[in-house]
Amino acid sequence: MEPRRLESALRPFVINARPSYFTQLLSLYLLSFMLTACSTPTAYIPANDLRAVSTISGRITWGGASPSAQIDRVYRDSGLCGEDVPIDELVISDESRGIEGVIVSLEGISRGKPLSKPGSFVIENRGCRFLPSTFVTIVGATLEIQNLDPVMHYTHARLDTRFGPTLWNVIQQAGAEGRSKLLDTPGLLDIRCDLHPNMKAFIQVLNHPYFDQTSFDGHFEFRDVPPGSYTLNAWHPRFGTRNAPVSVPESGGSLTVDLSVQPR
Repeated sequence: MEPRRLESALRPFVINARPSYFTQLLSLYLLSFMLTACSTPTAYIPANDLRAVSTISGRITWGGASPSAQIDRVYRDSGLCGEDVPIDELVISDESRGIEGVIVSLEGISRGKPLSKPGSFVIENRGCRFLPSTFVTIVGATLEIQNLDPVMHYTHARLDTRFGPTLWNVIQQAGAEGRSKLLDTPGLLDIRCDLHPNMKAFIQVLNHPYFDQTSFDGHFEFRDVPPGSYTLNAWHPRFGTRNAPVSVPESGGSLTVDLSVQPR
């Protein structure tokens, strides 16, 4: 057989060295699956046989000059909402410099005290604001959404950031009945009203019970923490995440972890 004819005959049996569209698509799918698996929180195992445990407490403080007041412009329903809305999400104690409302949690903990029963809490659309504006809870809790304003509101939840994937979007006319949503996805929920850009709220949903939200003087506390090495995360919508390593000894006891937030 001539060389040219032999090449033509073998062509159907030669594997193309260039990846096909299907191969590229499959590779992207596998990469996406691996990244999702890596970002999934570690499964938490409740235990009743904890022996030596510790209490971790501390204070989150503001380490610089008090920030200047900020306002948001209102572009819709200003007769109800006003022309400007003050941004009061960062509340700092004049005496202790503690920051109120910071969500503090432990990262890297996979076994510990039993989970409490998931409860329910309410988020209100009131005065062109979401109240409360920040909250932390565990997976399985129920969110009750209420619109108390005489105008329509959206309660639009996305995962991680305002540009993340939509989890749900509740549209409520004035006077509409409340709606319920099961919080079954761990992570940070970024909540906005699509009609009123100044309205925003944040819900941290965790799969373990080691979390707290700081009091008016910036104080937090975790009890019954088993021995191990963890990362303490402090999150606030104004400054994002700050963290510190925490090592709980085998002997248990009390640990104090104070974290000063330096403005950037």
